[in-house]
Amino acid sequence: MKKYCVPYILLFSAYFIACGEGTIVIDDAVYEPKIVIEGYLSPFKPVRNIRLMRNFPINTTFDRSEIILDQARASITAEANGREYQLVFNPESGTYEYPGDDLYILPEQSYTLRVSATIDGRELSAWSTTTVPASGFNINMSKSKLGSLPYHARNSEGELEFFQLAFQRSPGTDFYVLAAKALDASETTFIFTNTFFAPDSEFVEENLDNLTLNVTWLQGLRPLPFNTPTIFNVGWYMFFFYGRYELTLYAGDQNYKDFFLTYKQVQEIDGNFHEPVFHIQGDGIGVFGSVIARKVLVEVTP
Repeated sequence: MKKYCVPYILLFSAYFIACGEGTIVIDDAVYEPKIVIEGYLSPFKPVRNIRLMRNFPINTTFDRSEIILDQARASITAEANGREYQLVFNPESGTYEYPGDDLYILPEQSYTLRVSATIDGRELSAWSTTTVPASGFNINMSKSKLGSLPYHARNSEGELEFFQLAFQRSPGTDFYVLAAKALDASETTFIFTNTFFAPDSEFVEENLDNLTLNVTWLQGLRPLPFNTPTIFNVGWYMFFFYGRYELTLYAGDQNYKDFFLTYKQVQEIDGNFHEPVFHIQGDGIGVFGSVIARKVLVEVTP
């Protein structure tokens, strides 16, 4: 089981020219302006927090406010009936949303995001379609092991104990991401005796935000009999602090899965580089996917 920090869109894109040793050759000629998309839909929830941004050439000085495309034209089309819903920019969040209450995101339905914007004097457009995971994904609270546990707890036989999530899968979905967010993270609650790495207090102070959130995933799960929950032991590598944690389990669509698994794996064994899998058509990069999220609380004690 691997863990990474929460995925973020790369705001700088370039095409890489490599041969064997992984040498990157970048010059002004390879830069192409792109619409950068980061957005997710969830069933029965409003369409919000659709981030539309742009890339910049390498070695360019720019203001952070220039990253956000606040004048883009964006819409979501429900493929089931072909109706188009116009998104509006929310200056407070810096993201796009649908302000009405007549757009219903439903399980197993497909939705297409279309975006157009002017970047560096060029009219660009990008689009992507996501299919929402099916209903049925849930955490079985009675069969899960939650509550509180001492860090690295062991039972009477000396075996490690873990928090356990027992969950029903979304039919047709084989990719699940677990995020563990420390709600009481601080230098004083950091577990300096943890068994995975031993940073000093200065490192913890400088990297507190990154240490607060850990992510892991499940994929390629074997089939189970009908109505049988999947049992997932949450490894202790997910916990760097004493205190309360919010565990969020996501069932993700194909777009989310492919981006998550490739956004950091852009160099092949022979050294050549390639782009992550975006599922964005036209002049765009990034991710437009759909997820179902389920949350529980646990507590790690000394």
